[in-house]
Amino acid sequence: MGKASKKVKRQVQKKAGEQQIKLCQGKEAELEAAFDREDYVKVLDLLAELITAKDIKPDLMYKGAYSYFMLGDYERAAQWVTNTLNYAPDDIDTRILLARLCFIQNRHDDGLAIYDFLVEHYRHSMSQEQTGQIIDSSEYYVRREAEKL
Repeated sequence: MGKASKKVKRQVQKKAGEQQIKLCQGKEAELEAAFDREDYVKVLDLLAELITAKDIKPDLMYKGAYSYFMLGDYERAAQWVTNTLNYAPDDIDTRILLARLCFIQNRHDDGLAIYDFLVEHYRHSMSQEQTGQIIDSSEYYVRREAEKL
């Protein structure tokens, strides 16, 4: 009887795990759609549900950081950037967001240092969009802070 009850328990746990995975996949798709619509409050709500379900993925964490950034909560955005980089230290988008946070906080030298690091180490693996973000942000900085340069 002991073996049979353990087997049933494992099957129940396996089925519950499979249901949880399907639920999380649906929430992930919903999060992606909300992010594409720029509905950042919805992104954060869905992310909270996924985190509660222990569905922690770096790309979802980045979307949370970016959502906080776009909503103007730079402190939480920085916390989520740190969390994301703990899971995915090579994530280029997260590092670009970190540089943007540095510029907003008047830590221009740190922001430029991050861009230098990215160009030096990830130049060949960056997409055109990522390169364009760095160029646009740098040009904006140069226009605003030309006298400091």
